Amino acid sequence: MSASNETFDAARAAIARVRDGEVAGDVETETLDCKEDPTRRGPAGRLQPGAVQDDDAARYFADEAACMANHEGGTLLVGLDDKGSGPGAFIGTDLDAAWLRHRIRDLTTPPLVVGVEELSEAGVRLLAVSVPRNPGPEPHVASVSKRGRRIARRIGTNCHEMVGMAELMSWARERSGYDWSAGPSDRPRGDGRAAAIDALRDTLRESREPGRIELAEHDDDALLRRLQLLRDDGTLAQAGALLTAPARSPRILYLNRQAVGAPSTHRIEQAGRGLLEELRLVLDAIEARNRQITGAGEHAARGVVRAIPREAIREALVNAVMHRDWDRPEPITVDHVDDQLIVFSPGEFFGGVTEQTVLTTASRTRNRRLGDVLRSLRLAEREGTGVDRMFVEMIRLGHPPPTFQQRDGGVRSRACSPRTPRCHLRCATRLAWPSRFTCSARDRRSRSPSSPRMHRRSHPTSRRSSGSPSTRPSSSRRRTHDRAAFQLGDSRTPSGSGSEPCCRTSPAPRPSRSA
Repeated sequence: MSASNETFDAARAAIARVRDGEVAGDVETETLDCKEDPTRRGPAGRLQPGAVQDDDAARYFADEAACMANHEGGTLLVGLDDKGSGPGAFIGTDLDAAWLRHRIRDLTTPPLVVGVEELSEAGVRLLAVSVPRNPGPEPHVASVSKRGRRIARRIGTNCHEMVGMAELMSWARERSGYDWSAGPSDRPRGDGRAAAIDALRDTLRESREPGRIELAEHDDDALLRRLQLLRDDGTLAQAGALLTAPARSPRILYLNRQAVGAPSTHRIEQAGRGLLEELRLVLDAIEARNRQITGAGEHAARGVVRAIPREAIREALVNAVMHRDWDRPEPITVDHVDDQLIVFSPGEFFGGVTEQTVLTTASRTRNRRLGDVLRSLRLAEREGTGVDRMFVEMIRLGHPPPTFQQRDGGVRSRACSPRTPRCHLRCATRLAWPSRFTCSARDRRSRSPSSPRMHRRSHPTSRRSSGSPSTRPSSSRRRTHDRAAFQLGDSRTPSGSGSEPCCRTSPAPRPSRSA
């Protein structure tokens, strides 16, 4: 079997980067993995002559190939030390190419047919194993031992074992193109609330686009059909029932609190409405309690801004609605605590996205029809840009970047203002983000600003925030936060060695938080 030229071109490009001095592990991607031949290492880790045929090595590479095929496919480069760089990274392999191809096929179910090509670099022999994407709804299973089998998929640059029926079903649905939101709901058109359809029209008009305003003037049935919410048999699609039909229990729960763990001062838990009605109600409630602060950082927006940017609020809620698992009964939870917004969306990350790759992995939703409708309403950004927009809006106003965390069977997103205690610390350490705390000149020389281990040593010239004593950060919290220069196209960093406060509180009084 001959592999595509593009696959091997990518392998050769990666080899060239390692030859030029990059660490082999750093050139790995979702579709490229550098692997050492395990037969080349002795018990003490010393290099030794490799085997031509070795069943343990074949099982190892069958597992890695199946993992890659269960994602997007790609290339395994065999014979590279992933911790090495330059010529020293090329340790080579003596494994027989034809034998390895046949063993990978025999050790996987359904049989995985790969292509293997021999390459030469730095005087050693390498193997490039081309792995095709698994197009079917059944994942490849690898026999990792005589009695053990494993089902894994590649997420980022690592293999993640799929365990449990729920995870396997989610993978199969993703592979088969199943879209719950486009399916039948068996609810008649008459179940759609007039108020919910009016909410559709209001949302279209608020976009101020002539085409959207014209669409809002259609009668109810025509509007629902144009938005693909009404099926040919006259019943509502699942997305249509979700957005317009009343529910027995609320789909969104909103809580406003003065502090974490404190009793809620305002609560929205509205059953018997369409989802779009609930969403608009919650957005209005957040807007009414989203106080104003004054931007003061050199590289942040100046003037009066919101503690949490409006666009970031909308993206957080719309993403939760679009990407959640609607087979689960619990509502989306929106916890508005002082100047931070925490949104919990039931259902784990979808389509290979992880906490670390939320910005770099192309976004895919398990509810494509619902996503199309939200984009038609101009509530959601075009596909794949919603999270990017949320990051950009937060950083543009001098706010810490938002964080995303998978926990308790769902995804928790958090956006907060600069005055939120320890907000910078939590946000900066959640992602590989170009952020740093103020540190001494010796610290700066010894550690990269983007290193995941952040220094919290205060610089002696740091200035304290100009807020009130209750909101003024302690000396251990003075820090410099580099805004997302690569997102905003600005390569500048704050001048000087001192800490520059992002925002200061506005003298304007807080809005009432009464229920």
